[in-house]
Amino acid sequence: MAGGAWFNEYFGENPTKEHLEAVALDQLKKILKITVDPLDSHSEILYNCIPQYVVGHEARCERIRNYITSHNMPLTICGSSYQGVGINDVILSAKEAVSNCK
Repeated sequence: MAGGAWFNEYFGENPTKEHLEAVALDQLKKILKITVDPLDSHSEILYNCIPQYVVGHEARCERIRNYITSHNMPLTICGSSYQGVGINDVILSAKEAVSNCK
C-alpha cells in the first residue's frame, strides 16, 4: 500500500500502474537489499481505499485500554480497528497484544 491522503502529492494526479510498480519495487529492493528483478509482478491502483480514523480515535482507544486494565479484564484489543490500517500495523498490533498477555 502506498499513498493514503498524500497519494496525489507523492505520485501526481494520474500515475500509471507501471510507475507505481517501479516505485514499489525500488523501495522493496532498497529495504530488503534485493539485487535481482522479480520474475513476475502484478499491481492495481485502488483510489480512496485506505481508511483514516476520525478525530479522537486514538484517545477513544486509550480509554478502552485503560478500562480493560483498570477492571483487570482478561482481554486485549488489536487489529486495524485500533492501531493502524496497514498490514504492518496489524502485525505489530498482534505482536504487542500477545506480548502483553499474562
